[in-house]
Amino acid sequence: MAYKTTTIMKMMREIEKRQVYLPAIQRKFVWDLEKITNLMDSIMHDYPFGTFLFWRVEKDTVNKNHYVLYEFIRAYDERSNNYNRRVNLPLNTDKDDPESAITAVLDGQQRLTSLCIALNGSVTVKTSKKTKNNPNPYETKYLYFNLLTSIYLSQKQDEEGNGCVETETNAFDFLTEEEAKSQNKDGKCLWYKVKEIVGFKDIVELTTKIRTWAEIPCGNLVKLYQKIKEEKIINYFEIEERTSMDDILDIFVRVNSAGMVLSKTELLFSTVVASWGDGREEFEKFLREINDVGNKYKFTDDFLMRAGLYLINLPTSLKVASLTDSNVNKIKENWEMIKKAIRDTVLLLNDLGFNGENIYSYNSIIPIVYYRYWFGENAFVDDSVKFEIRKYIVVAHLNQIYGRSSNSTLSILRNEIGTHIQEKNTFKLLWFQNLKFTGDATLSCSKNTIEKWFSDDNFVKGPQTFMILSLLYPDLRYKEVNFHQDHMHPYSAFDHTKELKSLKLSNGETPSNEKIKAWKRQRNTLANLQLLEGGENQSKKDKPLNEWLNTNRKIAKYLPEGVSYELKDCEAFWKARRELMIKELVKILCPDEDISDQHDTIPEEEAATLE
Repeated sequence: MAYKTTTIMKMMREIEKRQVYLPAIQRKFVWDLEKITNLMDSIMHDYPFGTFLFWRVEKDTVNKNHYVLYEFIRAYDERSNNYNRRVNLPLNTDKDDPESAITAVLDGQQRLTSLCIALNGSVTVKTSKKTKNNPNPYETKYLYFNLLTSIYLSQKQDEEGNGCVETETNAFDFLTEEEAKSQNKDGKCLWYKVKEIVGFKDIVELTTKIRTWAEIPCGNLVKLYQKIKEEKIINYFEIEERTSMDDILDIFVRVNSAGMVLSKTELLFSTVVASWGDGREEFEKFLREINDVGNKYKFTDDFLMRAGLYLINLPTSLKVASLTDSNVNKIKENWEMIKKAIRDTVLLLNDLGFNGENIYSYNSIIPIVYYRYWFGENAFVDDSVKFEIRKYIVVAHLNQIYGRSSNSTLSILRNEIGTHIQEKNTFKLLWFQNLKFTGDATLSCSKNTIEKWFSDDNFVKGPQTFMILSLLYPDLRYKEVNFHQDHMHPYSAFDHTKELKSLKLSNGETPSNEKIKAWKRQRNTLANLQLLEGGENQSKKDKPLNEWLNTNRKIAKYLPEGVSYELKDCEAFWKARRELMIKELVKILCPDEDISDQHDTIPEEEAATLE
């Protein structure tokens, strides 16, 4: 392994001439614009910006082993999700080609891609919302350098002042050409498009061009030229003697594990694509497909990797060592069936009203995929099965069975599901009632557990409350209609303390400050929430509950009788409605539990005495 140096410009030329590539084990470009400007700032400050690691590999070796390579991004466009273009094999090995080898970047992709964008490319980013007058809210920007900045001058120059302008703006920024021209007019900035520095063939041509410039901008531009084209500030180690991808992968994992540069999932994914050439494209394409279903999802490589291992009965621990060529080939060979099981499960989730806004444990979905994979095409045909799956998803989330020991939980559930599938049983939450997971977590519920869900210091409007409401409103057309969590007594009705203090309670008194604070907490809890069609919720707005019920009583569920629906009696309403909802949830989740002590309503005399 040799230690070498080169200039930024020489490295950029080699990338342009397609002599430098990214191996498939590299992750995608993830740096934001601020990191790119910070990199340029570090370069101009003479700060070290890291050593690179390259692999010099013969083209014949690449062609023979079908190594997957990718080109660098030059024009970054956030609409295309910054995907790198794959290199078509075989590489040219013509005898007249002076280069018999290529360079694969093992460490330094983010920095080199940033330099490609700064010196040879651009960024296209969203700058505003799409409107009728502005159907294309995206703009193309280039990296600019404010030549009036003094931060890169020597101490002597800085003390003398020399007419430099101190500004609060960064020395580097991404601007449209129009923005640069506009800001240059006021004299506080002198934005220079960084990529234009590449056009000068030598320092003489540059200094001749700017000989009439003021000292500060002239000095800044000369320094930029020297940093990009003259100084050998790219420091790198080059691996020349190794040709085995297994050896390279081992080095890659060791280098990128230091300092947690890559996540365990990314390291695992690196292993997969190293032995499955089309793995990256397959994952990216399929993720785009399933994440675009219905109201969108947030599935990741992590989910696909775990699901793939899980379905073919391999350990789901995200360890590089567990991904042997044999195991990767099993995933590859069964990929179409794996995709079908995942796709069908995602479509079921959409039918049930679950999406990226209310699912926060994607591991909980994997056992459902497993059930679909091994049970077959008819796994989700029965409506009763769909409801059992809904129950499982809700309880798995609320009981938080997927914590630090997700792999253990997944393994226990897989064994249980496998046993029942062998007997051709259809999915039931009851299968898991007696299972114990890490930390004494379970998939069982009791009346006491359910009552805690309604506490004002537990679940407030959010993913958890939606899940509970989905059990209470199971027959809604979730696939076709977007349902909102609506406040029965309007949320805004509790915003005005003065108006609340003027209410007359049933006992003739006005509510105390403490009671009003309690109402403000309770307005966002389950007893005051219902699922309502988005359009209906928009039209309801801040309409008082008793007024809204005059025309919508038929669509209101869990509406207690014998209780006032006026705002002043909200506390009695919530208590009575809470009892109705708890009773129904107990019937759904723990049918064997005695619920004879529950009532549909509270006695009127008790309601009248509530303060």
